[in-house]
Amino acid sequence: MGKIREVEIRGIRRLPWIIALYLLSLPTVAYLMEPDSLDWVHIDAASSVAAFEKLEAYYPDSYNWPVSDRVRILTKLYQGSMELDQVRGKFFYAEKLGVLYREMDSLDLALHYLNAAVNEAYDEKSSRIALNSSGGLHRKIGDYEGALKFYFSALEEARKLDDGSEAFPLGNISEVYSAIGDLQNAVKYLKQSIQVSQRLESPEKEYSLTYDYSYLAEYYDELDQRDSTDLYTEYMLENIRKIDTVTGNKFTDAKFVAFYALTNISLNRANRADASKYLALSEKYAQSFYMSSIYILKARLLMLKNDFSAALALLNEDEVRLDQTINAETLALKEECYSSLGQFQKALEVNRELSQYQKTIFTNAQARFASFANVKFETLKKNEEINSLRQESEISEMAIKNQRYFVLTSLCLSLLLIGGLFFLWLRYKNKQKVNAYLQEEVDRRTIDLKKANDELRLLNYVASHDIKEPLRTIGSYSGLIQKKMNASEASKYHNHFSFINKSVKQTYSLIEDIAAIQEVYDLNEFGLSELSLNELIDNIFVSIDSLAKEKNANLTRTDFPDILSHSSMLYSIIKNLIENAIKFNESDRPEVKLDYTMQENSHLISVIDNGIGIDEKYKEDIFKNFKTLHNKSKYTGSGLGLSIASALIAKLNGEITVENRNDKGGSIFTVRLPQVA
Repeated sequence: MGKIREVEIRGIRRLPWIIALYLLSLPTVAYLMEPDSLDWVHIDAASSVAAFEKLEAYYPDSYNWPVSDRVRILTKLYQGSMELDQVRGKFFYAEKLGVLYREMDSLDLALHYLNAAVNEAYDEKSSRIALNSSGGLHRKIGDYEGALKFYFSALEEARKLDDGSEAFPLGNISEVYSAIGDLQNAVKYLKQSIQVSQRLESPEKEYSLTYDYSYLAEYYDELDQRDSTDLYTEYMLENIRKIDTVTGNKFTDAKFVAFYALTNISLNRANRADASKYLALSEKYAQSFYMSSIYILKARLLMLKNDFSAALALLNEDEVRLDQTINAETLALKEECYSSLGQFQKALEVNRELSQYQKTIFTNAQARFASFANVKFETLKKNEEINSLRQESEISEMAIKNQRYFVLTSLCLSLLLIGGLFFLWLRYKNKQKVNAYLQEEVDRRTIDLKKANDELRLLNYVASHDIKEPLRTIGSYSGLIQKKMNASEASKYHNHFSFINKSVKQTYSLIEDIAAIQEVYDLNEFGLSELSLNELIDNIFVSIDSLAKEKNANLTRTDFPDILSHSSMLYSIIKNLIENAIKFNESDRPEVKLDYTMQENSHLISVIDNGIGIDEKYKEDIFKNFKTLHNKSKYTGSGLGLSIASALIAKLNGEITVENRNDKGGSIFTVRLPQVA
């Protein structure tokens, strides 16, 4: 007992030292929980739940930290959620990490965490958020088709909730259409977003509406509809006033988007005072990865004030030069600054750099076309393999049926053949396994074929858009050079510029026609409806009225009946034939007549002209892709018009023929369509 008493007294004597040591250790623990020392924090499901909860408490304040610290704290929280098996945490922090890496252009990591967020989504709301964020990643890398798929999937999840959250994917769908130059659809979906936003609770409603009004004001400004721009600008400012008292990361972002839009609109209108005011507010609410865009706005404002030297200094900042997403805009602004300062040699160097950049884009487009050709070859190869497998499967099934018949016959003949029948039975089972394997191969390769076809369509879509952009740039710079040349020089090189512009238009037309023929081949299912041929042809006459007047053409038609067919496809077919009849015509007064007859339960629609006619040996070639029989300098076109018309007619189970008019010259194109009951 005395020994125990001695130990107790010794423990009491040490107690003040223990308390002092504990108090001294508190600052060290606090230091370890600061952002600069996050790497020291270990989250363990068994022993560090308290540490995890304390780290979670730091997250809301991390918005203004450096990006590297935000990444570290989110990574720790995501790892902790995985160890603790927190359903909400696994989804929430994966999605936040994915969005953060997306904004940092770390696309591989962004894809990894956003895929994890989609997999960890635990209800309709979390699924909607994850799909929406994944759509943003695909939009950032230029995969607009993939972005729309994710956004429309997010829209379906939001509609299940029926709480107004459809506004978020609808707004993003609008931005995709804006990115591909389809402002009509961009406005349409943004107005739908504004409508459903009314069901959101405040301040979420004001947050969503601020975004929508900001983008809508910019769209109308781009469409040069000033009254609508001013109207939605007022709505935007009103919503900013409503969220001014609300704190939170997302509301800071909403203010940035709004003031950025106002700065852009003010710069477009050359309003320096408003531009300066809104630019300061944009910079106030901008996150670090938006600063290159802020520098661009500052440079444009300085250029508006004719301070081109200061603008150049900003454009040469590392943060601007290294941001590839604004490279083309940066180079174009630098070229304008050097030209305005009279430093034409520098302007020429920047112009060459811009041309090289655009050439790189064009080279990438060519690479995509090479991939397109390879995918097409692989698709045809897989088709052949699948057909072969199906034939083998059919042969195998026939063999099995024959074996069954033989087994039954043998049983009836004699019991002495039991051994042989057993052998045949084993063979039959083996055939079944082979057949099952072949069917699995057919199914697998069918999936591969569908995937290859999807990739083929996507490559065609992306490639056509990548080529259109350099073409528009070539046309724009050609016009800019013409404007800057004096009258004598412009006259001297007029034919050269005409050749450039004509080539740009012809190539652009070719790209459009390639996209059109891809759509025809993708068209598998469509409905037929009762339509008036008289009304359809009259509408075509109205649509090509300017071409008819330009060529002094006379368009006539007989009376047509109502038929059962596909309106838009038939419209495209007849319009193409009439335009060709006017274009390939050297008469002072082109005559085009449309005639109709009923023959053997078929509708015969004839387009009769007094044009140049067609040589007998080329009658089949004119319906082939890229086949033009005439000099392109005399008759423009890609050679796809009649090919598209022929493909559409085939979709309607019809046929097209052509013959020459022996008496008056010209051609007769006849479209035969089966009568549908």
